[in-house]
Amino acid sequence: MVRHLWVNTRFDDGATARGLTRLSQEVLLRELDMLGKRSGGLQAAAGTLPSGGGESARLAVLSIILASRGLP
Repeated sequence: MVRHLWVNTRFDDGATARGLTRLSQEVLLRELDMLGKRSGGLQAAAGTLPSGGGESARLAVLSIILASRGLP
C-alpha cells in the first residue's frame, strides 16, 4: 500500500492513491513529488522474498529491483 502512495498510483476510474486517503503528512508527499520531478521521477519496487533455502536473498532483491524497472 505504501508503494501506491509513494508513486501516487492512478486507478482505472481516474482516482489516485493519495486522493483516496486522509493523511496528516500531505506536505511531505508534496515535497516528495517535487524532489522526484527534479531527479527524473519516483521509483518503487515491491515483491516477495523466497522462504527456506531457495535462491539467495541478494538475487531475489536484485530481481525485484530489475523487474520494477522493466528489465529482465
